Amino acid sequence: MVQALLVTHGRLGEVLTDIVASLLGEQTGIHCVSNDGLSAAEIRGQLEGVVEGLGVEDRLVLFSDLEGGSCWSMCRAVTASCERCCSITGLNLPMLLEFCHYRDRLAYSALLERVMRKGREGIRVSGRAEGDPCL
Repeated sequence: MVQALLVTHGRLGEVLTDIVASLLGEQTGIHCVSNDGLSAAEIRGQLEGVVEGLGVEDRLVLFSDLEGGSCWSMCRAVTASCERCCSITGLNLPMLLEFCHYRDRLAYSALLERVMRKGREGIRVSGRAEGDPCL
């Protein structure tokens, strides 16, 4: 199974997981870690605990919400020493829905490509009139 670990500021990971469950049904193998009140070492410890709990055949995608912060840096540190893990930053709802919908249907590399593409496609600027990008 491909599992997910959402490493976010505040309750963002939990909220996104709740929304996914309301749309797709309850999901297994989705873990959340909030940086709220934790040091970088404590965040890393929680991430390593999830990695240690993986089954022999499991893969793990660590999603962080913001590049450059403690969540992101701890995800990168953990994935550097975990062959079955990768890290994606810029977590959004379209990305997580795509992950949950296709994680048991696609090869790992194809899943990662699809998740990244859907995350980018979920970002749009709309104007009041055609050609008006609100800039």
